[in-house]
Amino acid sequence: MIRFLLSVAAAALTFAPISFAASPYVHDQSRTIKALSDQEMADYAAGKGMGFAKAAELNGYPGPAHVLELADDLTLSPLQRERTAALFRRMQTRASALGARLVDEERTLDELFAAKSISREALAGLKLDCDAAERNPGDASASTSRTSRDLECGTGHEIWAPSRL
Repeated sequence: MIRFLLSVAAAALTFAPISFAASPYVHDQSRTIKALSDQEMADYAAGKGMGFAKAAELNGYPGPAHVLELADDLTLSPLQRERTAALFRRMQTRASALGARLVDEERTLDELFAAKSISREALAGLKLDCDAAERNPGDASASTSRTSRDLECGTGHEIWAPSRL
């Protein structure tokens, strides 16, 4: 019996630290919106990329910001620079609005969980809205990357070819 009790006590002591391990999110408890850092909220509101256009860029479809950064190396004409800048402004406006929507949806979700008033229906609706908002900034960027690639040099060659740089 004593052996059994000692075994149980040893097992309890062995597994105790596991059961009391801190959550990886313990430092996120003080955030305004627990699921988003201040930097993420600022980036979304500013329409900064969420990485959705990475595949486009790596396959020869750059976003307008990168085209403008490399305008000299790409030997863009003044007209191409103007069109690319206009494209960037349109994309930025759309991505900022969608990013703000994503932050608002996350705020609502956080408030419902904090108030312990979340329902399956509310969660499903917000999840769908958040998914749509999260995809859309990327859609803005990816579709702009497609348009950006269509801007051609005066010679008719594509303006973006990573091998040219």
